[in-house]
Amino acid sequence: MTFPAASAKAAPALIAADEPHFAAIARLACLLTKPAPDGDEMIELEYEMTYAETIAGPLGPTSGSPLVERLCWQVASATLSGPRINARLAMPGTDWIRLGRDGIRRQDLRAQLVTHDGELILFRYDLALIRSTERFLAALAVGESTGFGDQYMRIAPQFEAGGGHYAWLSESLFLGRGRLTGPQAIEYEIYRVN
Repeated sequence: MTFPAASAKAAPALIAADEPHFAAIARLACLLTKPAPDGDEMIELEYEMTYAETIAGPLGPTSGSPLVERLCWQVASATLSGPRINARLAMPGTDWIRLGRDGIRRQDLRAQLVTHDGELILFRYDLALIRSTERFLAALAVGESTGFGDQYMRIAPQFEAGGGHYAWLSESLFLGRGRLTGPQAIEYEIYRVN
């Protein structure tokens, strides 16, 4: 996949050092959809890994909350696999999904994974959403899988990793698209923004 690039000259003004990550990623997403005015190279997305999880629960919803209604799910099992990484869930994670009045589900996930060579990878995404369709809701109700195009399920995951072999996880931006893979099972293809 390729998207237009912002010029290096414009980049400092687009994402300020003190800007919250939500705003910075939202600005980047805008850049991904607009043609470069000066004809620079396109931004490319390169496949890096697949995140697959099974969940248990939920607890909730937190009906009547003054902030937002949430469903709380436990991440019961998870893997992160790709050409440069192979990791498994180290301990249960959580996903506090925000249920918007607009019908959109906004995930807020935290998980801890350990690579095949013993490195800890902290994985999270809270800039994420699921815009349901009839097909998605029907599959969710009976535990069926969906295709990536059957719903709008997107994440902008962030990683924390030590230096060395996995430093690239903390030094790049990522975008992912998701789908259901069975009863309480989800999969995301995750791409690095080049």
